[in-house]
Amino acid sequence: MGQGNFAARYGFSAAAVRDWEQKRRIPEKAARTLLMLIDQEPQAVERVLVGT
Repeated sequence: MGQGNFAARYGFSAAAVRDWEQKRRIPEKAARTLLMLIDQEPQAVERVLVGT
């Protein structure tokens, strides 16, 4: 999944995702938590996003 699609899917700005990947910014605590959930439990995040 590209940066733009990832950002749109999970509610981040594409610029923020790009800056995180290029180490220009560190995600805030809430974003870090969501990123960890996406990494460790992607199916759970998908279930929540689709409302199942």
